[in-house]
Amino acid sequence: MADGHIQLRNEPSPFDAVRINIEDLFTQAKGFLDGDPVTSQAVADEIGALLAEIRQAEKAADEARKLENKPFDDGKAEVQERYGLSPISLKEPKTCRQCGKERCVEAERKLAEAERLNDRAADLMRQCTDPERFVGASTLNVYANMRAWLSDLSKEAERG
Repeated sequence: MADGHIQLRNEPSPFDAVRINIEDLFTQAKGFLDGDPVTSQAVADEIGALLAEIRQAEKAADEARKLENKPFDDGKAEVQERYGLSPISLKEPKTCRQCGKERCVEAERKLAEAERLNDRAADLMRQCTDPERFVGASTLNVYANMRAWLSDLSKEAERG
């Protein structure tokens, strides 16, 4: 393989390994959607641990995607550099003078909006992983609340 890793026939590809892990976590999460209330701290802790595993799986999937994409990104960067089309950096004032003030102001606005949405997502994630919130609530209600929070965040991102 291109990354120097020899893949055995029975070994799943990096993509398949990530996919299998996420599917297993999804199967575990479905077990909590039976509508039974969260009656103990142990169950709430288990839900919190599962959410943490889901976040780790999401990060692992993103890292695997980046690793698989790296040769393409490197090739694209080489071509862009060769043609003098390197990406504009907001950290360098000279590039703002080169691209025009209007473009930089718009880019700064978009960056501020992205940071606001990131902060909102982090706040929602804290709410979702707080086991105290789940004690006494049915798992169906917990799931519905999480879906509502994520839907709100998605709508905010689309408006931004």
